[in-house]
Amino acid sequence: MSKRGLPPILFLALLGASTPSLAQQDTGGIRVVVERFRGPQSGSVRNGLVASLEEAGLTVVPEDEVRAKARELFGRTRLRDDDYPEVARALNLTAFFDGRVSRQRRRWALRVRVRNAADGMILGTGRWGGRTVGSLRAIRRNGHDRLAQYIQLASSPAAPPTPVAVQPQPVVEPGGTPWYADGETPPAEEDEDEDDEPRAPGAHDGFRARFLIGSVKRSMSAPVRVNTAFRPAGASADEVREFNSSGLGHMELGIAAELFPGALLDEPVAPWLGIAFSFRNSVLLETTGRACSPDTEPMGSPRLDPADPQGVPDCLGGIPVPVETTQREAYIGAKVDYQLGEDGPWLDVDVGYGRFSFLLEPNDLVLLERSLIVPPIVYSFLHLGLGVRLGLHETVQLGARVAYRQGFSVGDDARRIWGIETTSFRGWSIGADLIHRMTWASDHLYGTLSVEYFRFTTEFQGNTACRSVGESGDCVDTDLWEPWPEDGGFVDSVDDSYLRLSLGLGVVY
Repeated sequence: MSKRGLPPILFLALLGASTPSLAQQDTGGIRVVVERFRGPQSGSVRNGLVASLEEAGLTVVPEDEVRAKARELFGRTRLRDDDYPEVARALNLTAFFDGRVSRQRRRWALRVRVRNAADGMILGTGRWGGRTVGSLRAIRRNGHDRLAQYIQLASSPAAPPTPVAVQPQPVVEPGGTPWYADGETPPAEEDEDEDDEPRAPGAHDGFRARFLIGSVKRSMSAPVRVNTAFRPAGASADEVREFNSSGLGHMELGIAAELFPGALLDEPVAPWLGIAFSFRNSVLLETTGRACSPDTEPMGSPRLDPADPQGVPDCLGGIPVPVETTQREAYIGAKVDYQLGEDGPWLDVDVGYGRFSFLLEPNDLVLLERSLIVPPIVYSFLHLGLGVRLGLHETVQLGARVAYRQGFSVGDDARRIWGIETTSFRGWSIGADLIHRMTWASDHLYGTLSVEYFRFTTEFQGNTACRSVGESGDCVDTDLWEPWPEDGGFVDSVDDSYLRLSLGLGVVY
């Protein structure tokens, strides 16, 4: 060692250890926000950028703090372009980052935008791409370096921006190679101010909800053989009780929602597994039946005059009577929405419990002729559904679905009127859906056009709730059912069919 002083190399090493790095000097005191990224695997990619910025000396303010301040200032958490400077002024922020992960044509792509906190303008965009999602996680190593030119242009609203001319250079990690040397190709160039690319509708969304409006047309046919005590011995008559909606049927309103909890996590877990719920109810639905003449039959029953040796009904020429009617449907179940390929198709599987009712007010039915009464029916069933969706365009899908319904009950009123020993039924449905992601209005809006046909088939069994009239009988004139003998009842199965058309407007996150 020289007596005149330290060797030059050792002197430089000590000087470097005692002097802050250039990066630390440039970034000291900078407070930024990394907003939630969108797209598949976006949570882990966002975490990589946060780590990269923090290692470079930037202070990353939690997004929850920004949302809380936005709610305090504007009464909402979603920031608009004009809101950024005010939030930044309150929290002393310099820049905002947002990102989008997408997967197209067998490649993964990431786009990160840097927004100036002083005026809310987009300063620039950084891009990552590769054949696997792992290529996007390189942002953990080089995120700050690739975005540094834009970070230096950003400023807080408290101070005017100071432009710094920095030419972007290829970034090479120690011991690594740039993208052009390892077989990768750069992501396609886009205008930096272009909105996020549209997503395929329904691909691993975390939450969907839509408002429904449409029409339902009902068609029921019930052949029955009646042999009542009102008629002479041995006399019988065949009846066909029907219910047919006019035109397209009645209007109904409803809601439908799907939740995929795993898709909402920063690290998605089974994002294709969720819960589905729907509810629909009729609007201004009313039916009309024929009543017995009030001057001869005050309560509208009995319908057959026992004094008539031919057993001819005494209610011919009756007046129309409005019957209050309600149709209602509810469903809840588990749902699988799984993408089979990179560009689809999408497979839908759902299993759940449903309840469909077509209710006619008993106080109105008591005024009608017994031979025309269609009872209130409440179908409860296990639903097993299968569907497939194909992408016609990047914002349009066409879907088809089928379902089997194993019934549990048709309701107590239907059993009392048409067969007390009836225990179950079966049903099925088919449908088609046209789904449009309304990216021209908002990335969170979508619309649907649906058509569905479904049928319930019931084999009513046993007698009605009463079997005879007279002093020894248990039937009264105000009962809704005709008294049948032991061998009375329906000849064929009862088919209850519905055709549904509906429009939907929904939101998705």
